[in-house]
Amino acid sequence: MFVPFKKKNLRKIFLSGNIQKTNITFSPDETDEFYFGFDEAFDLPKEDIYRMVLAIERFPPNKILQSIPVTVFDHVPRSVFRRLPDFKFNLFVQYKRPEYMVRLHASEWKEWQCPYYRYTVPDEQHKRLEQLRSKSNDRASVVYASPALHTKESLFQLGRERRIVENSNVIESKYFGKHRKYTYVDASNIGKLHSVAQDIEGKSLDNIIESHQGNEGNAFDEEVRSLSDNIEGLLAEDQEIRELHNAAWRANNYSQLTEGRLSYAIANIRVISEILESRIYIMG
Repeated sequence: MFVPFKKKNLRKIFLSGNIQKTNITFSPDETDEFYFGFDEAFDLPKEDIYRMVLAIERFPPNKILQSIPVTVFDHVPRSVFRRLPDFKFNLFVQYKRPEYMVRLHASEWKEWQCPYYRYTVPDEQHKRLEQLRSKSNDRASVVYASPALHTKESLFQLGRERRIVENSNVIESKYFGKHRKYTYVDASNIGKLHSVAQDIEGKSLDNIIESHQGNEGNAFDEEVRSLSDNIEGLLAEDQEIRELHNAAWRANNYSQLTEGRLSYAIANIRVISEILESRIYIMG
């Protein structure tokens, strides 16, 4: 049976735990039409938030913060971005909603001899995420993240405690090779690839983040544009994903954006995130 909660629940709660692991994290994926909303994904020092946002916040009568147009970023002085901590790498997270296997006749039961979790990775999605990673010159990691729990109560309790990351199984995509099925029994970086079972032990999320800390730091706008350039390289090689990208671009009313602007780059990241159904974090 599939665990009884949606990937969106996991994505939101995983995010709130993930941002505690680095100085600074930015993700443009949680958006509404062509508007960008600041939330906990943009974990900046307060003084920099004020410089960047305070002058452009709009409050309706009920005092609820509204979203901010992505074009706002085109008018932020570059000096502001350079006052932020350096950005050093990109983290692509594909959240998996696993099946919880409890029956003795389950296909992989003989490998574990106990209840276990299982998910499958779509082939085309995996290949494209790997293409983006390969274009990054060691400035990106792609991980599959899946909870090691199977009740809603556990998910929301751990979410309140900000312990969902520590209770997830996280594995890098680079280990998968030609395999597309993965099983695990607990929160770790250990599992098995199938169809012929292959044991796998990867890095923890903390170690993945630590492995990028030696990267040369970039200012926010430079790192965003670099990732956008990698996306453009993928689109040039893959006609199918380019057509999907063009359709999503039009559907999100991005045709008004100007190529080369920061807003264009952020929109580019958001669209590829939607197509690949992955959350993209730009991290320091």
